[in-house]
This record gives sequence, structure tokens and C-alpha cells, in this order.
Amino acid sequence: MTTPAISVVMTAYNAVDVLPDALDSLSGQSFTDVEFIIVDDGSTDATADIIQTYADKDQRLRPLLCAENRGIVAAVTDGLAMARAPLIARADSDDIHLPERLAIQHAYMAEHPDIDLL
Repeated sequence: MTTPAISVVMTAYNAVDVLPDALDSLSGQSFTDVEFIIVDDGSTDATADIIQTYADKDQRLRPLLCAENRGIVAAVTDGLAMARAPLIARADSDDIHLPERLAIQHAYMAEHPDIDLL
């Protein structure tokens, strides 16, 4: 497994109504050297099933399915611990990402190595 350029860390909790659109917008990114770490924070609905279905179709998606809800800080921390890339992009389960988001952000970071946070 090669190291991706960007790790996207998304957290989700009981997000069946919004998660498919968010995942579709991530998988449709023009920048493809990426891994998607999707953390289900112990949802009580079918959120984990949706995440697993997408992971089965896209090897870039790495699910982390938590047994209990511990809150967004713990979920993000767990997702960050899984990240392998030198750049991290954060996302929430209700975010819709324009197709060029990651390409633009990656290019900016490459041109401005003195920038730590974008």
C-alpha cells in the first residue's frame, strides 16, 4: 500500500440522510492520490452499512466503525491516527465537496511549503 498525498478524515454519526451525497462528492474528486478515512462514531442507524458499502466499491476508502458513540473529538482523533498522508483534509458527513477541492488545496500547499494550515 503506497502512501497517499492526502488523507481525508470524515466523521459520521447517524448520517444516513446525508452521507451518500458526501461520499459521492469525495469519490468524485479530480485529485485521486488520496485515502478517505470514514469514522462511524457508533451510529444507531445504517450509517456503518453505508460506509462499508462504499468501502467495498472504492479501495481508497478506509472505514473505522466504532462500537460506541464517544463524540466528534474522539472520532477525529481516531481517524487522524489512521492517516498515512503528509496532508490531512477534514470533512463532516454532511459536507458536499466540489470536484476540484482537493486538487486546489494540494496545489496551494505545494506552492506554499511555509503554510501549515489551509
